[in-house]
Parts: sequence; C-alpha cells; structure tokens
Amino acid sequence: IQLHAIDPAVWSGLPEWHGELDAQLTCTIGDLDVGGVAVSIDSLSGVLRDNPVTATGLATHISQETRLDNVRFDSGDNHLVVNGVVSERLDLDFDVYMPNLEAVLPGASGLLSASGDIRGDMHSPQVNIKADGKAVHFNEEYVDKLELLVDIGSLSSETGEVQLTAEGVKTGDLAIDSVNLHAS
Repeated sequence: IQLHAIDPAVWSGLPEWHGELDAQLTCTIGDLDVGGVAVSIDSLSGVLRDNPVTATGLATHISQETRLDNVRFDSGDNHLVVNGVVSERLDLDFDVYMPNLEAVLPGASGLLSASGDIRGDMHSPQVNIKADGKAVHFNEEYVDKLELLVDIGSLSSETGEVQLTAEGVKTGDLAIDSVNLHAS
C-alpha cells in the first residue's frame, strides 16, 4: 500500500497535527477466523507539525495478541521505540528520547527521556520506568531537573517503589527549590 500527501490533521480532527506524510506499507492477511493481520511500515516520512518525521517497524495481530517489532517513530531529534507483545499478558519494552518537546506537545519545551518495561497480566502489570527531564516547561509550569524511578511489582500486589526528585520547580508565582518523594 502506498500513501501520498496524507494530512494527519484531516484524519484526526486535530488541526495542530497538520502535516504531509508519505508511506509504504506491506499488509499481510492471514486466517481471518483468528484475526491474522501483519502491517509492516516499510517507510513513512514527511512533515508533521513543521518537523521532519519518519517511522518504521512491524505490527502483527493474531487472535488476541499484538506483536510490535522495532516500531520506531522519529520527529526531528525526538524518537520513540517500542518492542513487545500486548495480549492478556504484556511484555513491552520502550525507549523515549525527546530533546524537543515542542515538536510533539504544543506549549512545551525542554528534554524528556524515559525507558522501561511493562510485563505480566494486562490488568495488573509489573511496571519499571526510569525517566529524566531537563528544563521542562509546559504553559505556566517549569522544572529545571526531574528524575523518576518506578518499580511496581504489580498493581494488585503491595510491592513497589516510586522515587521522584524535582529541582527548580515553578508554577505561577510559586517557586520550590527541590521536591523529593519516595513511596514504597
């Protein structure tokens, strides 16, 4: 399947997501009784919100399972990579690096990065996330430095830990030198 000059603003109904994208997709339809479909993003490129974008990867859906193999989305210097399986059990890994937040979130600036994994039962997964931010600004809120660690055994268990550290927090007229939150 070849797509040319697609404007996401038209399809999404969100005018701020204007752009022009071209894509080359390969679709494979298997046994429809079990919902077998594979979509390979051979190439996707163009401009989204005035920033160059590219995407690649493979998504396969069979029965009640979706597999994501090296699904990568780049917008300028920003990138997102996802690998894994979504079904009744989750087995996902992700990596996000966004040094230009404005490209993906209007009114934002700064750098955010995160990596982690989500595993186990879909209704009560184990979650591990490490996130960092520098000079993060959104509308009236600002954080000079942000660190977040999340390690939750599962949402139904009583095991887990969240560590949040923020420095140089400003919201409106309120300024806070540092915030440390540790929950376990």
